[in-house]
Amino acid sequence: MSQTPAPIRLIIYQQELIRLIETLRRAEYNLGTAQQLDAQQLLLRLAQQNFLPDHAAALKPFLTPLLCHTPQEQNRFDGYFEPWAAQLEHMLRAAGKPAHKQATSPHTPLKAADIPPKTPVSSSST
Repeated sequence: MSQTPAPIRLIIYQQELIRLIETLRRAEYNLGTAQQLDAQQLLLRLAQQNFLPDHAAALKPFLTPLLCHTPQEQNRFDGYFEPWAAQLEHMLRAAGKPAHKQATSPHTPLKAADIPPKTPVSSSST
């Protein structure tokens, strides 16, 4: 099971899906706003049904029919999808790691150096 919670995975997948689609468009895949929205909606539905994959590579069978419209696009898709999925895995691992305890603790005591010096209040009468 992934250490990254499903809501965070969904956010990462949706944000990075845009990058994949832009890459495919530059590679002359015929993708419009409708395909982008369909793919985003698919991710949302998977999350709502608790079926959002733990690993980005598992998204391939879901995304391929939405993003590839010809056999040639399907044949070339791996060359774009694999690096994208690998980068997502790095992002998911980073998102699943706990942050440094002291940096996130609301109970970290203040040190004298953390408190700004008092500045004298000048009174001006006009």
